[in-house]
Amino acid sequence: MGPGKTFRKAILGYSPVVFLRMHGSIVISFLLFGFGSFSVYKILTSVNFHDVVTQLHQIALVSIALAVLTTFFGYLALVGYDWSALRFIGRSAPLPVLILGSFTAYAMGNTVGLAVFSGGAVRYRFYRGLGLDTSDVAVVSSFCAMSFGIGVTIVGFSALIYHPTALSSLLPLSPEVIRGGSLVLLFLIITLGLWSSISKHFFMLGRYRIGLPEPLNLGAQILFSLADILFAAMTLYILLPDALAIPFTIFVALFAAASVAGVLSHIPGGIGVFEGVMITGLSTSPDLIPGVAAGLLAYRVIYYLFPFILSLMILAGLEAVQHSRLFTAKFLFEGAAGNLIHTMQPVMITGLSVLIFITGAILILNGILPVPKELLQELQPIISTSFFEVSNVIVGVTGGVLVILANALRRRVRAALWLTLALLLVALLSLLVQRLDYDLAAFLLLIMILMWVARHSFYRKSRLTTKTFSNQWLVLIGGLFLSAFLLFLFAHGDVSYQHQNWWDFAFDHNTPRAMRTFGAAAIGSLLILLTMALRPAQGASGQADELDYSIIKAVINQQDNPDANFVFTGDKQTLLSEKKDAFIMFAKRGRSFISLGDPVGNPASFPDLIDDFVDLADRENCRAAFYQAGAVLLPLYIDIGFTMSKLGEEALVSLAEFGLEGPRNRYFRQTSNRATREGLSFEISAPPHGENLLYNLKVVSDDWLSSKHAQEKSFSLGRFEQTYLQHFALALVKKDDEVIAFANIMKSRAGGNVTIDLMRHIAAAPAATMDYLFISLMLQLKNEGYREFSLGMAPLSGLEQTRHKRLWDHLGIALYHLGGHLYNFEGLRAYKDKFHPIWQPRYMATWGGVDPLLIATDVNAIVSGGIIGAMGFRGRHPHEE
Repeated sequence: MGPGKTFRKAILGYSPVVFLRMHGSIVISFLLFGFGSFSVYKILTSVNFHDVVTQLHQIALVSIALAVLTTFFGYLALVGYDWSALRFIGRSAPLPVLILGSFTAYAMGNTVGLAVFSGGAVRYRFYRGLGLDTSDVAVVSSFCAMSFGIGVTIVGFSALIYHPTALSSLLPLSPEVIRGGSLVLLFLIITLGLWSSISKHFFMLGRYRIGLPEPLNLGAQILFSLADILFAAMTLYILLPDALAIPFTIFVALFAAASVAGVLSHIPGGIGVFEGVMITGLSTSPDLIPGVAAGLLAYRVIYYLFPFILSLMILAGLEAVQHSRLFTAKFLFEGAAGNLIHTMQPVMITGLSVLIFITGAILILNGILPVPKELLQELQPIISTSFFEVSNVIVGVTGGVLVILANALRRRVRAALWLTLALLLVALLSLLVQRLDYDLAAFLLLIMILMWVARHSFYRKSRLTTKTFSNQWLVLIGGLFLSAFLLFLFAHGDVSYQHQNWWDFAFDHNTPRAMRTFGAAAIGSLLILLTMALRPAQGASGQADELDYSIIKAVINQQDNPDANFVFTGDKQTLLSEKKDAFIMFAKRGRSFISLGDPVGNPASFPDLIDDFVDLADRENCRAAFYQAGAVLLPLYIDIGFTMSKLGEEALVSLAEFGLEGPRNRYFRQTSNRATREGLSFEISAPPHGENLLYNLKVVSDDWLSSKHAQEKSFSLGRFEQTYLQHFALALVKKDDEVIAFANIMKSRAGGNVTIDLMRHIAAAPAATMDYLFISLMLQLKNEGYREFSLGMAPLSGLEQTRHKRLWDHLGIALYHLGGHLYNFEGLRAYKDKFHPIWQPRYMATWGGVDPLLIATDVNAIVSGGIIGAMGFRGRHPHEE
């Protein structure tokens, strides 16, 4: 494979065609951002950069104070969104808790935007912190999004009805057509909304089923939405120059159109797209463009950046209180407030990674901007040219490296924390040497304080290079450098390019200095990315651990997951934690490292162990995945960056409630009595097992394989091997002292959970033999004090409950209903239901895209059992057995 193909595979991971199919939305967002940014650049080509700076300085303090006040009321309206939405689903939260959580979530969410920065959605964590389950979160999120859509539509069309010329610079239509069309559309939206709200009727929008709440809740939510949009518009309106002289009603229509365009672009905050629409609509004269650009810049800082930093300061303050030795303030971490604070703490890491990315961008862009000549003349006698030039290059390189490190910070890599702090200190000292940007230096100091306060959250020991190549992340970096290039052209467009400019080190020459800063940042970032992309696989290092049965058994006996016993099949490798109190069992197939289930052992070691596993796969240029992961570790997987795909549901029987008494358990009682009448008996054989018993079991196993035309499986299924069975007690069903059915019993610690793996019987066994084995075994385990018995997973079960279905879910649902000729999926679920189990979801953790299908294919190949093997069903339907 040549270097070009290696780099393309490292960057994309797939062929270009497959890549476009998977990431078309990301590509479109990048193109929209580029189009918007280029449009802004073209508009500003006739504007002098210093005129924009002058207009920015001329924004009055009173205007800034009023903009801050309207921002406050705007975020208060956003709190109203959540208050109304919670009321809609019959939930509530203490007002201080709601205000704190809602402000933090919106301030973070408005800035974060793309999922590239968050392992989990910011608002999802906020709602979960209020005690909402997944279905409630989906309802509330949809409710708020729909309310915003209705509100912005009402505001926009109402303004166009009042002033149809508001979008004349954007729409090639006459005012009469715009007013008439707006009237019709507004009437339809209000009529349909009221009809749906009053009649409780749902209507389809594509594959989505849309319904509205009752009129009272709908009206409250729309009022909050109107307040949100109007206060946001007022914030920008206040910051615009007086010379613009545009009525607020006209301005609101344009603002609503720009907001919708920004939302539809899926770009964080609609950056580039929003500005392009606003400048195009407002700049009726070239003289107005500098003031509009300055107002938009101030709006971004006041309405987005200030609340974002304030939310981080709040979370960092809570983090400091939590780890303080001087006082504990326990009342903050109790009840609803405590739940919310603990749930929102991981969001701080997401926010800090975004802030570091923004900081790197600011350092790069700041080095590109020209310094006023009068200021350079003041500095020239104080600082030497060489010091000034070197400090600029250092700041540029630092910015480029911080942009790359931000992704490692999102993954909580501890080395990234210390390297980031060191780079921030270098940039801070460089700025102090320049004696130019004391405000930026103070900003860097604030970030260093926030990073230091949050240092306890950066605990992972992963390599900095692990999972650097997120496609969204690369698009984000590409967007940054596109913006930097366009800013350079705008700020230095009056200077013709010459090769010798790169080596012009005159103190008062801004353009060569900007070229060197931009070039240093771009080259530094590119070299780091190329080094990571083209690094060779290191198969010799980071090998999995040799299986030490004494350590493995000690770990298994200290936890509740009986599936951990699959480690004894001998077909998997193990990776131990540093303290040897947890392990991951996995198999390698193609480019996949697949863990069977969650990590096993001490939960405190799981984060580092998962990181070690991801590193191990990454060093071999392979993908890591967790197969049959449980719901308990979902937040951890999501924080790391995995995408979860549901495999099915596991049936867990509560042994404390299981028995033969009562009408509910009539079938169990009848089955047990009938088996006794037919001469069946049940017993448990403890290891070590004798040769005669194992020989008899081999006869039963061979008879079962022959009658089912089956062959032995592996990975997620055990196989008949004497060394494997010697690890377990065996449940036996006998008739006339001859074994006719058996199963090996997998246990966790005393009082924990139990399951079985091999379930085999002779073809001539009575029909209810396996049911009798289940019933007798569960009664015995109940007497021994065990808590739950796992009947295994029902593959593809429960996928229909997924609200936002993806390709994987649709394929699974189709196979579940239409794949009866392959396997009786629905019958399996129905069979296990008669034991009255609790159904728990099981997932596959991958990196998204087509990875779930690729991993399922690799699992299928490992198990060697066709599609059923890919689903990982341990214990077949007893009628199949």
